[in-house]
Amino acid sequence: MGTAETDVLFGPDAYAQLIADIQDFAIFLLDAEGHIKTWNAGAERVFGFTADEIMGEHFSRLFLEDDIVRGVPEQELHRAGQTGRASDNRWLVRQDGRRIWVEGCLVALKGSASGGYGKIVRDQTTAKTAKEEIHQLNVELQNTVNTLRTSQDALQDKIDELEQFGDVVVGRELKMMQYEKERKSLIAEIESLRAALNSKRDTRQE
Repeated sequence: MGTAETDVLFGPDAYAQLIADIQDFAIFLLDAEGHIKTWNAGAERVFGFTADEIMGEHFSRLFLEDDIVRGVPEQELHRAGQTGRASDNRWLVRQDGRRIWVEGCLVALKGSASGGYGKIVRDQTTAKTAKEEIHQLNVELQNTVNTLRTSQDALQDKIDELEQFGDVVVGRELKMMQYEKERKSLIAEIESLRAALNSKRDTRQE
C-alpha cells in the first residue's frame, strides 16, 4: 500500500501519531548535524527529557562524557551516513544522570532533503544488569570451586603427610617391639647360661 492510499484510509497524520505514541521505543529525528527535531513519548520515558527540554539539542547530550570526548556521536553519524545505518548498543545517560543500556540504531533518511537521520533505541538496562549479575555469580561460583579444589588438594597433602608419618611411627613401634622381644630372649638365654654355670659350679664343689 502506498503513501497516498494510507493517507486516504488513515489520514496524513496517522503514521506520525503512531510514532509519537509508542512507549517502548525512543524514536526521534535528527537533522544532518545531529540536532534533535522530534521526540516521541517513548523517548521521554526512556531518557526522562520532555520535548521542550531536549528539542534542538545535539543528540550527543544523551551520551556519556567519555564517549563525547572520544567523538563517538560524530563517528555514529558518519557511519550511518556512509552505510545507511549504525548500530547503537551502548550506555547512554538519562536526564537525571542515571546510565541506561540501550540497543538500537541510527538510520540515514533516504530521500530526505535535509539529509537527516532517524534514531530508534530501546532501554535494555534490566536485561543488561541481570546478564552482568549472572556473569558475576558465575565468576564467584567458579572462584569458590577453585578455592575448594585448592583446599581439597591442600587437605589431601596433609593426609598424605600424616599417612607417611603414621607409617614411620608404626614402623618404629614394630622395631621397638622386635627389639624388646629380642632383648627378653637374650636375657632368658643369659639367665639359662648362668643357671647352667651355677649348676656346674655346685657339682664341682661337691
